[in-house]
Order: sequence, then structure tokens, then C-alpha cells
Amino acid sequence: VASDKRASASRIAATKEAGAADIAASRSSKAAAEANAASTRGATAEIRRQTAALQLQRAEQAGLTGNVQKHNSALAQSLKTAAALAAVYGSLRAVQASLGAGINYNATLEGARLAIASVVSANEKVTDANGKQIEGLEKLKVAQSQVAVIMDQLVVKARETGTPIQVLVSGFQAAIAPASAMGLSLEQTRDVVVGMTNAMKAMNVPLDQQRQEIQDILNADIDRNSHVAKNLQLNSVILKNWKEQGVLAERLLGLLQDYNVAAGEFKNTWAGATAVLRGTFDALMGAMTGDMFKTLKEEARKVSDIL
Repeated sequence: VASDKRASASRIAATKEAGAADIAASRSSKAAAEANAASTRGATAEIRRQTAALQLQRAEQAGLTGNVQKHNSALAQSLKTAAALAAVYGSLRAVQASLGAGINYNATLEGARLAIASVVSANEKVTDANGKQIEGLEKLKVAQSQVAVIMDQLVVKARETGTPIQVLVSGFQAAIAPASAMGLSLEQTRDVVVGMTNAMKAMNVPLDQQRQEIQDILNADIDRNSHVAKNLQLNSVILKNWKEQGVLAERLLGLLQDYNVAAGEFKNTWAGATAVLRGTFDALMGAMTGDMFKTLKEEARKVSDIL
């Protein structure tokens, strides 16, 4: 009996221990599950936090990109505006320069006409339509009309040869008195001046020596500085003999003929084409600003009268 009791007690104790172990295992499993759930919740929260940070970073980058694009757009627009203003300013400066060139062109020709007409009036016999010799203001007016024709012809020659009109006008003005003394007509004087100028360009003689070179020949006063005359193998004796024979203009123009032909071909070179273009542009601007020039001249005269 006692042995049965002890066995029964042992079974009861074992059953209790097994139950306690099951309870402990259940509690341990529950704790592990709770710990795993907590870890999962922590990981999920971290993912959400990182996702939010990434979204914020992307939003900031998008905002920065937008600002950069806006800045670039504003900069591009500013550059376009600046370029447009520069183009307008450049155009205005070009127009101003062109108008100034036209007015200066007209002023040069007008002053030259009067100056040359004065020299012609003083050195030439001028007659009216009836062949009657005239004097004074009437003579000057007739001389001006004659000179106007010569000046128009010089303008054409200047454009054909790429020579600045101011050069031909200056040479013609310097040639009138000695040419008249040598018996040359205005037309012959014009042709000699054009031929001499062409010869100087071909001989590479500076055009600022033109007046002296022309006067040396027309005065039959050749010295060591008379480059054109020497290149043409002319001296004072030859020129004086030609004058006495009445063939000075004919002989001079004969010597200058080849230079005139070469000058006609000069316009086919690059230098010639650009020179002709400049002359044509000056003449065009002179024609376009003709009325403006007259108006400015009248207004200047009125101001002078008031003062």
C-alpha cells in the first residue's frame, strides 16, 4: 500500500512538473512572438521613416530643379533682351553714321562747287547763251552751272575707278588755274586730273601728293620730287614745247591712256570692288540725305541770322 502511495505521489509530482514546463514553454513562446512583433513594428516604422525622408529629398530636389529651370529661363530671356537692345543700338549707330556720311558728302561737293566755280570765274572767260562775255555775280552763276556738270562727271569717274570723290575734286580744284594758263579747257582739265590720279595709283605714289604732282606738270616745273612726270619721262622743256605747239592736253592724255584702261579693270579686283562699293554707298547716301541737308542748311542759316 505504502509503495502504491509513493508511486502515485511520484506520478502526481511528475504531472505537475510537466504542466509547469508546458506553461513555461508557452510563456517563452508568447514572449518570443511578442518580441518578434515588436521587431517587425520597429522595422516597419524605420521603413516608413526612410520612405518619408526619401520623398522629402525628392521634393526638395524637384523644387531646386524648378528654381534652376526658372533661373535659366529668366537668364535666357534677359540675354535675348540684351541682344535685341544691342542690335537696335547698333542699327541706330549705323543709321547715324550713314546719315552723317551722306551729309558730309553733300557738304563736300557743295563747298567744292563754289570754290571751283570761283577759280573758274577768276581764270576763264565766261559767256552767256548769246556768246556775250559776262562779269561779276552773273559770271559766277554761269561758272557754277558749268562746274556742276564737271562735278557730276567726276562723281561718275570716282565710282568707276574706286577713287574717293574728294581726291578728284581736290585735284581738279588745284589744276584749274595752271591748266587755264596752259590753254586747257575745263573738260581737258577734268580728263588730265582723272588720268594723273589713275597713274599715281598705278605708280604707288601717295594720293596726298596729287595736287603737287598735277601742278608740277601743268606749270611745266619738273623737279626731283615730280614722281609722275619722271615716270612718264617728262621734263619742263618738253611740256613747254607742247604748250607752244598747242598739243599739251593731247600729248598728256595720250601718255595717260594706258593708266585709264588699267583703272577701268581695277574694279574687277577685290580692292577695286570694295572701293567702288564704298563710293557707290557714299553717293547713294548723299542722294538720300539731299533734302535733309538742305533743311539743315536752312535751319543753320536762320539760327545764324538770329544770332
